[in-house]
Amino acid sequence: MVFTDKFHDEDFRHWYFIDDDLNVVWQTKEKLDLDTTQFEDWYLDVVEVNDTVFNKPRPNIFTNHLTLNISTPLKDNQGVIGFDVSLDRIANAVKQLKITPDTVPFIFTSNGQIISHPSIPITSLGQDGSITPNSLHDHDDPILSKIQMRFDKGSIEIPRIHTIDDREYMTYLSEIITLDTYGIYLGLAAPIDELNADADVILIETILLSMLIIFGGVVFIRIIGKRISKPIIELTAVSDEIRALNLNYPVVINSRIIEIKQLAHSLERMRLSLQAFGQYVPKQLVQKILQSPLPIEVGGRSKNVTVLFTDIANFSVYAEQLTPVHLLNVTSDYFTIISDIINIHQGIVDKYIGDSVMALWNTPNDDPDHIKNACLAALCCKDKLDVFNYRMREKGLPEFHTRFGIHTGNCIIGNVGSNDRLNYTAFGATVNLASRLESLNKDYGSQIITSEEVYKAVQREFDFKPMGSVIPQGFSSPVHLYELLQVKAVK
Repeated sequence: MVFTDKFHDEDFRHWYFIDDDLNVVWQTKEKLDLDTTQFEDWYLDVVEVNDTVFNKPRPNIFTNHLTLNISTPLKDNQGVIGFDVSLDRIANAVKQLKITPDTVPFIFTSNGQIISHPSIPITSLGQDGSITPNSLHDHDDPILSKIQMRFDKGSIEIPRIHTIDDREYMTYLSEIITLDTYGIYLGLAAPIDELNADADVILIETILLSMLIIFGGVVFIRIIGKRISKPIIELTAVSDEIRALNLNYPVVINSRIIEIKQLAHSLERMRLSLQAFGQYVPKQLVQKILQSPLPIEVGGRSKNVTVLFTDIANFSVYAEQLTPVHLLNVTSDYFTIISDIINIHQGIVDKYIGDSVMALWNTPNDDPDHIKNACLAALCCKDKLDVFNYRMREKGLPEFHTRFGIHTGNCIIGNVGSNDRLNYTAFGATVNLASRLESLNKDYGSQIITSEEVYKAVQREFDFKPMGSVIPQGFSSPVHLYELLQVKAVK
């Protein structure tokens, strides 16, 4: 830390060296001869604008360590205080923050100066003992070359795939600090074969990494004003909410610091992108997969699950009676009711198939009451849809009479697809039978048909009506059918 002041009409420059606990470990001062000494740029820039100024990274004149100078005027123009924040600690922290073992994270300025790199030194020692910052242009590194090409083309904020030395990498380039004359950028290159998380998790990790860098760079600024700490704390809370996929509230951060405003804007764009992505991948499914011990890769395992299928009777007739926009709005309300009830009863919506819903219980996390919860969900859907249909009748619209099929048993659970796109689902005879049970409601005039396995597991808790046996289409053996009526009355 350095500042200049006047003492008995003489100008002095004071130097203070501070440890991590903000204790002064060494200090010195020097008298300035204004006739022969030219003030440094960091001082003149602050005097000119009378406000806080970020200067380009440069070696400190005492330690020769690369530092980022942050300077601000003292009260009533009594001098200037400057902080030379060592970039060594930030560089070391960035080296440790790797998404995968071979991920290469690094930081550089808009003029190519390297601030942090896991294997390339940020400075070089000249023959005269002087310290010279290293540049991207000084090293023949294929990853740096790809990042430099992206930077020169202005391709930032968007993940790209590149083949480097016969290995595919995902590269990401983001501006983390924007100043009047230059910017500071975060570059990231991660091998595709090592990535074991969904793209949204990787992007969130990148945002958190950027936040740690920003926080580390401005921690000393908190000494000169509490106004800086509040937005940083708010940004941290917002990033935690985004990491937890709580995306319902916009990012609103009030700060006079341009860099924090820009970071808040980037977080808001990230929130909106993840929110849009969540319309296609259920948030509950993503959270459960992240908590599950199953690896995120192609493959699966056999597990006992409960499967529920729903279907709207005569839906094609309703589709002809309503306009496409009206039909879309009504079915969206209908699916919202069913999906919310399934989630409340510990299930997950596996997929929407036209006007049908497929839901699973006891996966990806274990649920010892999965059969009971599936039956409760079906009965609750039935009751809620009675209210929904009442409102449809009041509006003169057709009612959505929904049929349900429930079966439990072993099936294959896991990730199906290719290396770049996966679908977490269940498949096997258990799934097929649940679908057949739902369709049998049409023949029996019932609403919720279950298999004998479901009946035997929860017959003490629910009332059932035996419906005989039938050989469903695609099966060779008869299946005993039971209609689920209601929860048993408490005696």
